[in-house]
Amino acid sequence: MSAALITQLNEVITALGQVDPRELGSGLAVIQRTEDLLKASNRLDAVISTQLQVMHIDRSTEIESGRRTRGWLVEEQCRSKPEASRRMTVARAMPEHPVIADALARGEINLEHAQVILRLLRSTPPELRDVVEKALVDAAAYVDPSALAAFCRDVKQNLGWAEDKQEADQRRYDSRWLTVSDTIEGMTSISGMLDPAGAAALKAALHAMMSKGGEEDTRTSQQRRADALVSLANRALDAGELPEVNGERPHISLTLAWEDLKRDLQQQGDTLTGEFHDRYAGGAMLDGTEVSIATARMLACDAGIIPITLGGDGEILDIGRRTRTWPLAILRALLHQCGGRCGWPKCHGRAEHAHHLQYWSLGGQTSVANGVYLCGFHHRLIHHSDWTITKHPDTTITVHRDPTSTTGPPGWHP
Repeated sequence: MSAALITQLNEVITALGQVDPRELGSGLAVIQRTEDLLKASNRLDAVISTQLQVMHIDRSTEIESGRRTRGWLVEEQCRSKPEASRRMTVARAMPEHPVIADALARGEINLEHAQVILRLLRSTPPELRDVVEKALVDAAAYVDPSALAAFCRDVKQNLGWAEDKQEADQRRYDSRWLTVSDTIEGMTSISGMLDPAGAAALKAALHAMMSKGGEEDTRTSQQRRADALVSLANRALDAGELPEVNGERPHISLTLAWEDLKRDLQQQGDTLTGEFHDRYAGGAMLDGTEVSIATARMLACDAGIIPITLGGDGEILDIGRRTRTWPLAILRALLHQCGGRCGWPKCHGRAEHAHHLQYWSLGGQTSVANGVYLCGFHHRLIHHSDWTITKHPDTTITVHRDPTSTTGPPGWHP
């Protein structure tokens, strides 16, 4: 029955998409149709929230694909992290907040409205939650989420339980966050929120590093601010006082083929002697992102070089059965293979734990061929469930689960 309904829904959407809005006869009709579609979209989000709620409770994605529900939304459904968090916040809260659930099911509010309301209700005294929830749902039908957030502050003030300065400081501190994510263009996006004290420290440090470099400095203020942040990071790395990560001091990993570097240097020499060549298209890998040889040379000017020799078959190191502990050289090799990310297919988590594919206690070697870096979640999953992870000769990773199993990893919740 469910599959048939989805088929009907897709057919209706296809039919709606084939209607030329101008055929509706007037601008007012187009507006009305768009309003109806937006309301229907809200109602569909309510249905999706119910689905996600069940998936979360039953740990469906963890059992079937080795991912928590939020991770499944990001890694399998290609949703942004903020959207995935919003959907899971609403899905988990719906059973305890029927007023919000009903308004969303009727299409009167959207997911952002629901998230704003839920955020306020977390700090609302229990005896006032029902009254506040209804008031905010009623208001949400007429204002956008940002205006609703302002209304939330007014509600707290009018009800006489607005927070004092110390409570406000703690709330702001608890609300801090920072995300650093790679884009499909090879750039990195940084966004976040800081409490006043943290922001003051960052602003002061950035301001000290943002001065122009003379008349020839044509950078915008945004570019100078970005460069200042990078300079602060480089100073911290150069100082050598940061805590160790994976057994070594934090560093930038730059990997390039020796032949590429030699060819680039040869071209540089030929150019100086009057011969001209098209720029060689070879590249290097900088923490998992491809950059030009020119950028590699620039970074190498001021760096200690850690060479990684790449053999024809892709193997880097193999120390056999001599030790269970991962030597630093093999850890570097494994990080190189996975680009600093968890080796589980499609996982975006950072590499945290080196894992023996064939357990050392069962005869497995401490080698690159028998190792993979995993994030904390997937490392626990592989040790506490019936999932199996395999590295193939070309270093690709596949995972599979015993199809006869009916249980997920014990003691773990998404």
